[in-house]
Amino acid sequence: MNVQINEGESKNLSQRETKRRRSLVPAVIIFFCALAVILAAFYVFLRIYNCYSFVYILNEDGDTCTISEIKQRGIAPFIYFPEELAVPETMGGKYKVTAIGDGAVKCSAKPAKVTLPEGITSIGEGAFEGCFNLESVTAPGLTSLGEGAFRGCISLTSAELGERLWAIGDFAFEGCASLASFNVPASVESVGEGAFRGCTSLEGISFKNELSLIGAYAFWGCTSLEKIEAKGVFALGEYAFWGCTSLSEANLGAVKSVGEGAFARCTAFELLALADGTEIIGDKAFSGCTSLSRLSLPAGLRGIGDCAFEKCTSLKTVNYAGTPKDWEDITLGELWAEGSVLSSVKADGGEISLNSK
Repeated sequence: MNVQINEGESKNLSQRETKRRRSLVPAVIIFFCALAVILAAFYVFLRIYNCYSFVYILNEDGDTCTISEIKQRGIAPFIYFPEELAVPETMGGKYKVTAIGDGAVKCSAKPAKVTLPEGITSIGEGAFEGCFNLESVTAPGLTSLGEGAFRGCISLTSAELGERLWAIGDFAFEGCASLASFNVPASVESVGEGAFRGCTSLEGISFKNELSLIGAYAFWGCTSLEKIEAKGVFALGEYAFWGCTSLSEANLGAVKSVGEGAFARCTAFELLALADGTEIIGDKAFSGCTSLSRLSLPAGLRGIGDCAFEKCTSLKTVNYAGTPKDWEDITLGELWAEGSVLSSVKADGGEISLNSK
């Protein structure tokens, strides 16, 4: 059976379809507008609700407080969560924040930027340890930096710590592999054990005054470190610069005591001049410095440890500022220049055969 639709009926059907489609347009517009409003409202809600929350404890003076815990509060943080952690100046409306406590930032909180108010003078042990997203920190009022405060912050590239910090704590920046430069506050007087150990991107560092200590393993394995400067160091800890294979210049002024293995395997050293005031060179202090060819030693030197310059295969010249008689008073360790091509030391007033002692 064949059904025929005449031209008039066809036209009516087309008109009705057009009207139906047109009637849907406002509904579609309203739907998408409503959806946009809902999404915008949800985003605004996330901006307000998603934040860092703080737990604090009162200090003994009753007027100040310490942040004991910083946590991440949020709904759907993968959509939005603030990258900056800005610690408030006060808590509870009246208690001035003066410190970040030990282990305060939990692993669930992942700030990219940390800004501390000037009133915060202390960061506790491991306070930001393992914050692998952290890229920069600003703490203008800091005087004390605890052990492992930023240990393992592998993305950290910038740390501005103001001009009040007097000591960089043990392991403070250990494993911060992205830290290429560090502006040392002029107030710093000591660098703790392992403070920059494994900072493989660190290229140079300068201390503006004399240091009482550069601790053991302080720059251990900083393979990009090319230059280190200080006006003087009282004590340089064991293996402080071990394996700094790019280190070619160390201007540390008078180093009273160079610890065991302090510059071992610093293979880029070619010239080395130890300043007046250096008294002791420890065991294996420059062991394996294969590029070291010339060495200058001060007159006040009292002792060179066992194997201090062993395997310095390029070492040909040692200039000693004292006299041959002074050289006789130096305690020389066993095999102190083993593996070098040294046969004598040039002293003030004569040449000393190494076979004579």
